[in-house]
Parts: sequence; structure tokens; C-alpha cells
Amino acid sequence: MINIFKPKVGIKVVPAYFEITKQNKEGEEIKYNLMYKLSDPMNVEQTAEHYENAKKEGNPLPLTSIQTLELLEDIGNSRNNQLKNHVYNLLRNNWIATTSVVEYNPKGQEDKAIHNYKTSDELSEYGNLIGGDDLIKNIDNLNVLELLVGTKDIKRLNKISNSTNNTPMYFWRLNSKPDKSIQSRVRFFAISDGLSLVAIRDLSSEFPAFLVEQIK
Repeated sequence: MINIFKPKVGIKVVPAYFEITKQNKEGEEIKYNLMYKLSDPMNVEQTAEHYENAKKEGNPLPLTSIQTLELLEDIGNSRNNQLKNHVYNLLRNNWIATTSVVEYNPKGQEDKAIHNYKTSDELSEYGNLIGGDDLIKNIDNLNVLELLVGTKDIKRLNKISNSTNNTPMYFWRLNSKPDKSIQSRVRFFAISDGLSLVAIRDLSSEFPAFLVEQIK
């Protein structure tokens, strides 16, 4: 479904975070804080543990790949150059991890997108995630994008990529069915050629993540 809703996004800069305010399609105000600093680099197990502790204490949480894309869209819709430049630099200098994991399964089994992996909010969706690496405009099965980032609207995705990195979006993944199940963490990284959605690399690798505090 094409997203034609374009919310006005307000930004307030505070020493430790950016306060982001917008309205949803129902006209309700949504407010949250994006922490200025990323989390410490953590593997996927450590990130899940951090998520549970932060949730219990009411602290800022790491995001799923779907939530990370929504965050980047809000930043792109804002008019705050300080926030845009800050996130641009973070994406250019860090692999930004999410709480999302893909599970590539052998032939005859569906693959799985797992959001909030190994947390109390874990949610799994099934579909075919295998295929070639390419610009998202050339991806043959767009359902994979919906599973990982919540939309298969190429125009919308490239608009988000252009607003945060001045490039189109690229997708990296496992190219053929494995002999046994392989799990990989979903990450974002930006280079001069594209904003990359990356779904390869083992779960033990340590990366930082965006941290967001929901206000209302």
C-alpha cells in the first residue's frame, strides 16, 4: 500500500537527545526521544538482554528494522539540519544494528523475519528472503522488503534513503538456500553509493544501535 501521508515533524534539540514530535494518520500526537549517542556495541544476545532491562526500567530501547526505517523517515520529514547531519554521520561511520534477525532456511522451508529477537516482544513473520544483492528498485520479490522494513513501496524507501544519505537504497542478503538454517542480524549502513539494508553476518558480531525513548 502506498503511503501518501506526510506528517509534519517537529524537532527539539536537548543536550542528550532529540525530541521528535509528529502526528499519525488519526491526528494523534506521537512524541519520542532519539538519544544523541548510540548504544554500546553489542551482539544480538546482549542487545536482547539490554532491551529487557531497559524496558523494565523505562529506559530508551533499541529498535527493530521496521522501527529504524520509520525513524529515518521521520528524520527525513523534519527540517532540522542538525538532526539530519547527526544521523547522516552515524550511518556513514557505524553499522547500525537492530533487534531484527533473519533466519534463512533450507530448501522446502520458509525463511523467517524475527523482530525483537529473544525478547518478550518477539514477533516472527514468514516468507522467502533469499535472492540477489541489488538496488531495491531491482529486487524481484518485494515481499522481502515488507517483511524486513514494513513496506514494499520502492518510491517511499528511496525517498527515505535520499533524505538521509542522498542516495538510493541497496539490499544485501543470502543469495541461495543454505544446507542448514542460518541466522543473520539486520543492520543499516551508508556509503556514497547507497543506504544499505544488510541481512547478512552472524549473530555474534557486535554493533551499536539507535536508542529511542517513547514519550506518548
